[in-house]
Amino acid sequence: MPKRKQKIEPWHLREERKRKKHEVSYRKRYLICTEGKTEAIYFEHYRCSTGPIVVALDKSDHKVNLVKKTIEERNIRIQAGEFDEEIDEAWVVLDRDANPVNRLDKAHFNQALELAKANNIYVAYSNDAFELWLLLHYQDLWTATHRDQLYKMLSTHRNEKYEKAVNLFKEIKPSRSIALKRAAKLLKSDKTPVDGNPSTTVHILVEKLINEPGYREED
Repeated sequence: MPKRKQKIEPWHLREERKRKKHEVSYRKRYLICTEGKTEAIYFEHYRCSTGPIVVALDKSDHKVNLVKKTIEERNIRIQAGEFDEEIDEAWVVLDRDANPVNRLDKAHFNQALELAKANNIYVAYSNDAFELWLLLHYQDLWTATHRDQLYKMLSTHRNEKYEKAVNLFKEIKPSRSIALKRAAKLLKSDKTPVDGNPSTTVHILVEKLINEPGYREED
């Protein structure tokens, strides 16, 4: 009696694809969609000729709409064969940007996080703004701080007025290791992302990038 062929489960096929891609030094892709130029400029510096393939796109939007644009961008790249859902990662970089005047402010932020999770999109958020991540390269911060205050604090450290979309990468890179530790400490609070000011998960994305096989600094 001929032997019955063993049934191959879908998850076995996925694991086999991952194994084969790693055997041929597959360069993992990171699609990073941001709500403004400041964030896009920063993550552009993580591009290198080896290691992960980083694509940072300024989508000029925020919260729920930004997540929707990220999903759309990822799906376009999947169809074009430029993104593998099982290996590559799509990230959205967004701010809390608290607005007490808007009674739906909290709901919109939480909706963005929920939509991202439901669609396998990773989130690098900052409460209140991305500038918190930049500031952590200069100092610790434990008290709730509005984005306008973050700008002033950055200006003080730099001895010149902080402007949006300024390229601080080279200036702050020597302090990145301490910024990673400071950001991780802020996440130990029991507060939720929407109420956790100050807090950020940008460091999680940064750590992933710099720890990818083959990554090297080229800036």
